[in-house]
Amino acid sequence: MSSLRRVLTGLIFAFVAMLSVSATAGAVTLTSTTGTLTGSCTDSSSVPEELIQTGSTGGVSYTVPAGGGVITSWSFNTGGATPGETYTLIVVDPSGGGYTVVASDTETVPSSPPAIETYTLATPIAAQAGDLIGVATQPGTNPACAFYLPGASADSVAVTTGSLTAGASLTPLGANTQLLANISVNLVQSEDAAITQTSTESSVTTGGTNAFLLSVSSTSALAPVAVTDSVPSGLAIDSVVASSGSCTTSGQIISCTGVNPPATIAVIVDASQAGQFTNNATVAATISDPDSANNSSSATLQVTSPVSATTSPAAVVATIRWSSLAKLPLSEARAVIRDLGLKVGKVTHKHSKSILKGEVISTSALTGHLVDVGATVSIVASSGKPAPKHH
Repeated sequence: MSSLRRVLTGLIFAFVAMLSVSATAGAVTLTSTTGTLTGSCTDSSSVPEELIQTGSTGGVSYTVPAGGGVITSWSFNTGGATPGETYTLIVVDPSGGGYTVVASDTETVPSSPPAIETYTLATPIAAQAGDLIGVATQPGTNPACAFYLPGASADSVAVTTGSLTAGASLTPLGANTQLLANISVNLVQSEDAAITQTSTESSVTTGGTNAFLLSVSSTSALAPVAVTDSVPSGLAIDSVVASSGSCTTSGQIISCTGVNPPATIAVIVDASQAGQFTNNATVAATISDPDSANNSSSATLQVTSPVSATTSPAAVVATIRWSSLAKLPLSEARAVIRDLGLKVGKVTHKHSKSILKGEVISTSALTGHLVDVGATVSIVASSGKPAPKHH
């Protein structure tokens, strides 16, 4: 059993791929970059100072709307900015009468900045309805440099100071009006989360072990999702391995939270009795999901009684639904094949630019196809990157 668990853990991380983040459908833009910096850009402050937009006229909103969302990028009007200075996007929670930092992102003005500098967040910021968008300047820089004067509009701004670390409370220094932050954020308010699953074996005998592989995806991969798996009675939960998030088990129900798509969750079960069992899994996005049709998935496992002495073994052929062994070390791949009741066939080597030397490139068994127990599986392994060409 420990060998299967070790192998599945390796498989899970081999399945995970990076997704790029960009503006998507269901996104809204908050704030404005139409103005330029104003005021003197030096003061005696030795700590960051923040300007938080608490109210605005003229149709420009700095408040996260109902439903919340995920900030994927932000833009800054660099007109009047000094190269090398830092400016920070801040998201604060104003509940309770104060300002608590939700998250922040600090960027440095480049030597030759464009008029509007846009920063894509490596880690998107989850914001709740009612959170406020603001900006902070580096110590010694007048925070008014991060704002512009929009005319006669009666905008309300809170001036604060304090750490930009998430969870920190900001200390109010005063208030101002007729200022408007010259930053904007791209707030994605929907995420199409989806789940599919496969069973590593289509049938086992009682006492056998099987794994349901849950593949969690998302169109934007911006916010963590929650996964619930209902394992049918008759299958005993042995263990759960997830590539991200944390999972707990209560009876036959597995609950996983903080799952970051794309992710794979392996539910390893022992077949305690004969019958046909269907495993059901669902995924729930933490922000609005426009399509619920792909939020659930099921897979069926047939459990049979052991072959009796009067039954010809040749009449019973077990099959395995094949999963990719790509990027597994060759020694582990051989162990997987043998653990699944298969034979290791010919091992060949070829150069690869993306697969490390000694790792599996491919196998003769194709991902998703059924393979009979006892069949032979050949392996193509990497011999490393090709030698550089000399001119």
